[in-house]
Amino acid sequence: MFLLPAIVLLTLADLLLTYHGLKLGLIQEFNPLMAWLYQINPKVSVAIVFSLVALGCLFLYLVQGQVSWLPTALAALLVIKLGVLGLHLGWLVQTLALGSYLNSWSIIF
Repeated sequence: MFLLPAIVLLTLADLLLTYHGLKLGLIQEFNPLMAWLYQINPKVSVAIVFSLVALGCLFLYLVQGQVSWLPTALAALLVIKLGVLGLHLGWLVQTLALGSYLNSWSIIF
């Protein structure tokens, strides 16, 4: 079941990009629970969420044959995770493009 490792990896990418985006002040966390966790301790919140997702995926792997709708739910979750990653890539590209634009003006002045 390739969906579970993909979900774990996309979660890790989401957490790391969110961590750096928040740290640099480029984004805001829209999930109130995650925003609260990040305020308490960003690194610990990343570790907690990643651990919970990994354990959840391990559990789902163990029960995959017993839940008929699980593949459909995981496919939907994968689509959502890809959408979130797309949002991250959007702000990342904008930030890099703006940085390049500003650097080009610093050469002139």
